[in-house]
Amino acid sequence: MTQDFSFILDSLKFSNSSVNSFETCSLMFKLSYIDAKEKIENFYSQFGNHVHRTLEMYFDNKLEIFQLANYYAENFGVNITVAPPPFPKDLVSKYFEDGLTFFNDFSWDRDGLEILFREDFINSKIDNIELVVKPDLVVREKETNQVILIDYKTAKIMKGKYIDKKKLEEYKKQMFLYSYIIGKEKGISIDKIKLLFIREKDPLAQIQEVCYTQEDGENTIKEFLETVSKIKAESEWKSKQKIDYFCSEICSVRLSCPLYVSKFGLDISNQFVQE
Repeated sequence: MTQDFSFILDSLKFSNSSVNSFETCSLMFKLSYIDAKEKIENFYSQFGNHVHRTLEMYFDNKLEIFQLANYYAENFGVNITVAPPPFPKDLVSKYFEDGLTFFNDFSWDRDGLEILFREDFINSKIDNIELVVKPDLVVREKETNQVILIDYKTAKIMKGKYIDKKKLEEYKKQMFLYSYIIGKEKGISIDKIKLLFIREKDPLAQIQEVCYTQEDGENTIKEFLETVSKIKAESEWKSKQKIDYFCSEICSVRLSCPLYVSKFGLDISNQFVQE
């Protein structure tokens, strides 16, 4: 007999990350948002949080720009406590150096920006579906009066010599969703989107500027709501067919996944799977 989870799903606030989790693995969505299983952290998420926290300290006027690199370096081991995967080799040192280079070279003058909001939860309701977004930073550029949505990314966007277009499109959809909800709930029109790729050293790759139109937002919200409808109609909640890198190292509810536990048990050390 199929269980009815409508009482949970109807009260859930859907986000970009929750919808993405369903598209990645429907069982991961169920374990995370319906069963509310305990989650475990990973190196990548802790690194991302540390970078976000360092930038927050600057835009909150708690650090000066010349203090960023020292703060990042001194708190790296404090905020990142989960052991990294054994592959790629020297992962910690590479990530640390990428971040340190970024903060040593960081030159954004906050005096030229009016901070409109930062890391605020923005709730919305469309077609009786509750949504929530959490933009990293929204500013008004004093010189141009343009409103800019800024998002920090710790994944790389370059794939060899070229931009990973598939990944960039995914990020653009996320930003279009944020921009649409900001406009709807805050009455603020986003003029420009800046994706800041922390670990890219080439200035041309590090900042990706994206234009936004109302049509972009409408198309994105339509697709988002269609996926929510699929979630509400789901009954099988299948896991991935086989264990991959995401399953073995990144999934936060993997200790509750039968596929994972059948292969590794409940030990979370040395589980890396290389295809």
